[in-house]
Amino acid sequence: MILLQLKYYKRNILIGAGSDAGSPGVSHDALKDEMYALNETIQDNKETLKTATVTAGEILKRKIGMISEGYEADFVILQENPLGSLKNLDSVREVIAKGESVYVKK
Repeated sequence: MILLQLKYYKRNILIGAGSDAGSPGVSHDALKDEMYALNETIQDNKETLKTATVTAGEILKRKIGMISEGYEADFVILQENPLGSLKNLDSVREVIAKGESVYVKK
């Protein structure tokens, strides 16, 4: 599977990370787990993060995945930089959904 993913990635075929998080039996950590697995192939934290943001928006043909005018305003603010380590995705400080703060770490 890793070799197939690498083949597609090197040919610039869009690979999007996603999950059915929130569905019965699927935890919200499923997306992180998928990103960790993809990063074993891609081996570039920034490119792996793009699979769940910019590229996912392109694949779904939706205005998501970027902070830009006209895009849905759903994002997380992290305490640690995920470019250094994807494990820093666990350092959530705040969650913004539809432009409103819905969670702030105490």
